[in-house]
Amino acid sequence: MQLEGFLQYIRVEKGLSANTQEAYANDLSQWFIYKENSSEDEETSLQQYLKFLNLAGLSVLSIARKITSLRMYYAWEIQNQLRLSSPVDRIDLPKLPKSLPTCLSVSEIEDMLKATLEQPYPFRDRAIVETLYGCGLRVSELCGLNLVNLEFDEGFIKVLGKGSKERWVPIGLMASEALRQYLGQERLELRASKTEPAVFLNKHGKRLSRISVWKTIKHLAMQANVKIELSPHTFRHSFATHLLDNGADLRIVQELLGHSNITTTQIYTHLSKEYLYRTYQNFHPRNQGARA
Repeated sequence: MQLEGFLQYIRVEKGLSANTQEAYANDLSQWFIYKENSSEDEETSLQQYLKFLNLAGLSVLSIARKITSLRMYYAWEIQNQLRLSSPVDRIDLPKLPKSLPTCLSVSEIEDMLKATLEQPYPFRDRAIVETLYGCGLRVSELCGLNLVNLEFDEGFIKVLGKGSKERWVPIGLMASEALRQYLGQERLELRASKTEPAVFLNKHGKRLSRISVWKTIKHLAMQANVKIELSPHTFRHSFATHLLDNGADLRIVQELLGHSNITTTQIYTHLSKEYLYRTYQNFHPRNQGARA
């Protein structure tokens, strides 16, 4: 078992995020523990392990991710001549459900923005929603923002994305105004030190965590009576979908989201088509008989 060497590889050479590294470490550790307690050969043990995960109630997505972790680990061992073959070679990934990401309507986003007025830190929470939606950021990118990343005069913010890749994202008028208001008032009250670099702070004056943002978003949704299941990432989905609905070029949306492969961005074209179809179904006068 060469777990430490593999983790160093995905950290240094692959540039994977800390969260992804932790997920790989957990997946592999669980498999190694199971294998050590199995009397079967490695390939049979792996098949039994996957059956065990299924019986334990893990989702198809979770099992698929664990298989991916194992594939990458054993491929690394083969590459470094630590073994000749992989026990995962004859294991197929389970069929993943074809589900489209959840998207908020513009009115739902506006309702959540109104709900920020009732929060302990209304300016901060409004700036969080405006920045997530207005810039299409991942929650890790939002939490990682530093003051030096904000270029209001240029109309951009610098974001550190997956694989430590930097990109510049335009910041719209509403997000810019919300950030300026928060920075000029609540952040000054919240900061524990004048040298704190983080944009978004918690009540202790330290960098806001992803979990805190998630809880804030869930609370705002409840206050705004938004019924769909959502997370901070829902604003990123909404950002992309609304751009495409209004005629944005797919390649531009890819750049804004920081996707290395355009096929990742193409899912939003399907989502946009569904939105267009629902709009037609609901509002076209020649379709009223079908809805009756």
